Amino acid sequence: MVDLGKLDPAVTARHLGKPEGEIGRALADSMAERNWPVYEAAIRRVGVQPDEGLLEIGFGNGKLVPRLLALVPGSTYTGVDFSETMVAEATAFNRNLIESGQATFHLASVDEMPLADASFDRAVTINTIYFWPDPVHALAEIHRILRPGGALLVVAQTPEQAAKVPYTRHGFRIYSEAQLNELHLRAGFRPVEVEVYRDSAPTLDLSGTTQREAYFVVGTA
Repeated sequence: MVDLGKLDPAVTARHLGKPEGEIGRALADSMAERNWPVYEAAIRRVGVQPDEGLLEIGFGNGKLVPRLLALVPGSTYTGVDFSETMVAEATAFNRNLIESGQATFHLASVDEMPLADASFDRAVTINTIYFWPDPVHALAEIHRILRPGGALLVVAQTPEQAAKVPYTRHGFRIYSEAQLNELHLRAGFRPVEVEVYRDSAPTLDLSGTTQREAYFVVGTA
């Protein structure tokens, strides 16, 4: 069993960027537990409606997908992730949803997604932008897939929040509010709105609680 509280910060960072193997699965379980309130707030903020399609980039182990679909009955879910471990986990966990046509999972990079132009109404990505080599290109790729008037919500730790945890010093690219706004504008989103989300959440090893805050960046295609 992986003791997340004893992981080297660099190892934690690597597996948060691309979860793999036993450590990746353990971290994905932790993140699903910690991030459900964020997901719930994000889905409501981005405005997913019944009968709309939701795209998520970086879905982790996919164990929150049934709960996401339950929030908006009649919606469908498509996930894209470049971790083979996570795609395997999500596919196994959501077999019934896949067979019923309610959920689809793709192994792909955000830089080049196997999805048609203007094919989704809403998109979300939570704590992934730190790892994108070219965030403007990635955001433009999401913009391509959204229908005109569709919305993307990017969740990213504030610089103040990121400074509180050691793993963000290893390969994370942390952005200010102004930088996030500029990246979205350069990718073609208009308007762009940035809000601050705050809550109390379990620690990474689920042994206690901590206060946290993140930006909710909403861009309209």
